[in-house]
Amino acid sequence: MIKNFVVQKTVVSHADGTYLILRRSDTDTRKPLEWDLPGGMLDQGETFEAGAMREIVEEAGTKLEISHLLPRHVYSGVGDRDGIIVNVIKIIYTARAKSKQVELSFEHDIYEWVEAADFIDRFKSQPSYHTAISYIIDNKLDVLA
Repeated sequence: MIKNFVVQKTVVSHADGTYLILRRSDTDTRKPLEWDLPGGMLDQGETFEAGAMREIVEEAGTKLEISHLLPRHVYSGVGDRDGIIVNVIKIIYTARAKSKQVELSFEHDIYEWVEAADFIDRFKSQPSYHTAISYIIDNKLDVLA
């Protein structure tokens, strides 16, 4: 049996050219102290956009108003998780923050607004995110028309 999971993460940029990056807390069971993007699992019955927006609010708070949420990169991978074969489908969005006010959830302990080069560099140890973020920034998919 194969279980399918949809994970949605968002590259949040600000008009000043910076990007929001979160660090997972040291109590995280899967990826403690790794850099992260706002996002998570799509809940059953949710639309893609509603799920992505819910995760941004859960992880970065209600004061971080965003606009222009668009899917920009999709990839998947099959692996073994505790003896169960899983197919993880990852959707990476872009969004524009209207402010820089972040209220972290318990899942993260630090947030920063960083320049593009630093943003990309922070994900070097996470190849799937590094590839997606580099693709988005290199192709200016985060720039509003």
